Parts: sequence; structure tokens; C-alpha cells
Amino acid sequence: MNHPFKMRNLFITFFIFFLPFISIDHSVAKEWLPINIKDPKVIDLAKYAVQSDNKLTGGDLTLVRVISGIYIDNADLKLGKTYDMMIYVMDGREELRYNAVVRDDPPPNGRHVVIFNQK
Repeated sequence: MNHPFKMRNLFITFFIFFLPFISIDHSVAKEWLPINIKDPKVIDLAKYAVQSDNKLTGGDLTLVRVISGIYIDNADLKLGKTYDMMIYVMDGREELRYNAVVRDDPPPNGRHVVIFNQK
């Protein structure tokens, strides 16, 4: 009955000794990066968010401009990029500020509005 204890002790010793030498791939750790608010793709994604909300609510909002935003690239997870944008829209004669989060996944999934809220 001494055999299982020897294996367990060997296993524990192995991990205590070799754990400091095990490398961790930090390249999968992603961070949010600033967007270029003048990038045509960013503007197109903001327009998509406004149009999607109009279809959903029957509204008549129009994009004025993208104010700021960040994105994260999830290509390693086969998810594409997620954009978190602050935008101004017109509702009639009133300019309103909205937060729009859009996922831009590769085909066949495409674009999805995750958040569209007035701020």
C-alpha cells in the first residue's frame, strides 16, 4: 500500500520543482485599444448600431459623429473585434449621446449590436 503514496509524493515534488519553469503564454491576454474615430469602418459600425436600433424600435435616429471609443481583437477566439463607442445621434432636432457596443465577427456570424443605450 506504499506505492500510491510514493507516486503522489513524486507528483508533488515534480510540480514544486518544475512549476517555476513552466512558461505561460501572455499573448492571449488582450487589452482594449483606442479606436480611430475617423476610420470609415468605425463610422460604418456606428451607423449600423443606429440603423439596427431604428429597426428594432421604429425610431428615426441618425448618426452625427463618433466621439470616442475602444476595441478589443478577439480573433484568437474566432470572434472578431468588439467596438465600444460613444456617439452623438440626432432625434428630430435634439442631439443625444449614446453608448454603442458592436461585435464585428467573421462570416457567417457578422455584426451584432450588444449595447445601444442613451447616456
